[in-house]
Amino acid sequence: MFQQIRYRRRSSRAVRLAAGIIPAVVIAAACSSQGNDTATSSGSSSGSSAAVSPALATVKQYEAEPTTIPQQTPLAHPVKKGQTFAYLTCENTQCHDIATGVQAAGAAIGWNVKLINYNDTQPNTLIAAFHQALQYHPVAVSLAGTSPSLWAGVLPEYKQAGVPIIPASVGPVTVADPIAATVDGQGAYTGPAKVIADWFIAQSNASGHVLLVDIPSFPVLQETATMVAAEIAAKCPKCQVSRFDATIAQVDSNGVVSAIVSQLQREPSIKYVISTDGVFISGLASAAKAAGITGLQIGSTIGGIVNEQDILAGSESATLPWPGVVEGWVIIDAAARVSEGMTVPDGDNDNPVQLLVKGNFTTPQESLLEPTDYPAQYKKLWLVSS
Repeated sequence: MFQQIRYRRRSSRAVRLAAGIIPAVVIAAACSSQGNDTATSSGSSSGSSAAVSPALATVKQYEAEPTTIPQQTPLAHPVKKGQTFAYLTCENTQCHDIATGVQAAGAAIGWNVKLINYNDTQPNTLIAAFHQALQYHPVAVSLAGTSPSLWAGVLPEYKQAGVPIIPASVGPVTVADPIAATVDGQGAYTGPAKVIADWFIAQSNASGHVLLVDIPSFPVLQETATMVAAEIAAKCPKCQVSRFDATIAQVDSNGVVSAIVSQLQREPSIKYVISTDGVFISGLASAAKAAGITGLQIGSTIGGIVNEQDILAGSESATLPWPGVVEGWVIIDAAARVSEGMTVPDGDNDNPVQLLVKGNFTTPQESLLEPTDYPAQYKKLWLVSS
């Protein structure tokens, strides 16, 4: 993420979650960067059906509920039951969502799951959790979001012990012993980025002006923003993209929404906002309305329950929610393949994707739980009898 993402307070903890649960020591290093407002224009007031039609087709495709999990290759044979799998879980909502999925998936495949807590503001607790995990002689150990630089010191110990590590949602990481595979790798964010870009193209009749909100300090969010901009540039030459690159300091001070509103006031032709993470635009619709800005359509990737509630209320327009619980199943899937000596694709083929808009869902939830029968589909891949 994820990266990834689900606190509804705009605080340093929310930032860590929204950008891959980046710990405070990493955030502090990023605070020296500055936000900026830049714009690129290819201006025109007329739409282009040649751009709208394929964008609309993409939107319709992803508005549908996913019916299959991305993983399709069955295990060669069932895994050895009774083994222990360790998941290091932080105190944040996203970690808990993944832990829920890991526990359910571990039970389904026949493994004993050990959840080991750490505090993502205290790197020493993470190292302690890694050491504790080794005491269980696990088949593998996983964690989500925390920068690999903070746990690089345990790699020699894990390599010597022969215990693989499977990180999830951590951005770029080299897969080399003892890191055996990755889940929800950095490339996982380009797909949703293209979808939300196509949503804007379709909604604006390929002639709109959008404000793209990003925090470049976080690699996966920057990747999302880069792909959104590239998709619009490639498919919508009559569209206009302005940028708002927020700083960590702006997020910590609850200054992102007010800064966005200020830019919207300076550029009244902007009628669309796309955020690389839904958490950062919580409250934007009401703040814009209070400032006299009307007719604004708001979209995001990595959306959560607040974004979904706002869509149902009509104050936001679209989001691609993050499937945290399902990611727990993907982690176990990757660990099962590693335990069987199978090849694991980068990101293990990542997670299901759905674009939520008013009319295609009724119940807001923190994690996308699609396809609805995903447990049965994973059990089938794992050769587990129901």
